[in-house]
Amino acid sequence: MTRRTRRYKPNSVLPVVWLSLSAVCSASAADANVDEPVRPAVSVQMEFFTRYVWRGLAWSEGPVLQPSVTVGSGPFEATGWANFGLDRRDGTSLNEADLFLSYQTNAGNLGVETSLQFFAYPNQADSPATGEAVVSLHYPVGPFTTYVSHAADFVHYRGAHYTEIGLCYSYEMDTRTSLDVSVGVSVGSRKFNDVYVGVGKAAWNAATLQMALEHELLPGWNLCTSLSLTELLDSDLRASGADRRLAVIGFSMCTSF
Repeated sequence: MTRRTRRYKPNSVLPVVWLSLSAVCSASAADANVDEPVRPAVSVQMEFFTRYVWRGLAWSEGPVLQPSVTVGSGPFEATGWANFGLDRRDGTSLNEADLFLSYQTNAGNLGVETSLQFFAYPNQADSPATGEAVVSLHYPVGPFTTYVSHAADFVHYRGAHYTEIGLCYSYEMDTRTSLDVSVGVSVGSRKFNDVYVGVGKAAWNAATLQMALEHELLPGWNLCTSLSLTELLDSDLRASGADRRLAVIGFSMCTSF
């Protein structure tokens, strides 16, 4: 099978990684208000990362800017997301535009989120648009939250699956500042690794540690500083030329109305 490439890729990232981390780690607090009336809301987020990393793989050589807009009403959310390369080595500035449609519900203490995720790569003929169906579960265990997420491509790369399992912890430092910490491991199917890494085998792909410190600057305005550390676990994936270790620093500003 032909290996998938992206022109801005240096050598071989759910988008919205920190949004997902905050959502899972804050699940217990959100669940307490599920019966309250919810009005439609819009949030705008601007994120800066030293590199674009997705599922343990680096998709940029240098820093990126990732704006997103989310519209939510009750358990439904729609998010538009884009990636802009800020380094000339990564080619054209706008190199990815995605759409996420999600629904969240609870069964007792078990939180369930289902979503459809669509990925498009402007001006990149060798990177066809595709889409995934994702199911995520999270469950509180004492002060922690366990989670598992499974993604399956149903458009261009059918048979490509990716599963993440992990544990996260949220600590409120004060009324305006919180720290989210998440550790996890991931498994890629044979087709996923063939398409995205060029290695035709199923494997334990990566181990990841993520930390995000969020502070409310003003009512409705939040600043987030994040750090993500990733280690490729499989020897064949390491030998493919992909970066074995990645450390990414991020800053983001978010407002809701």
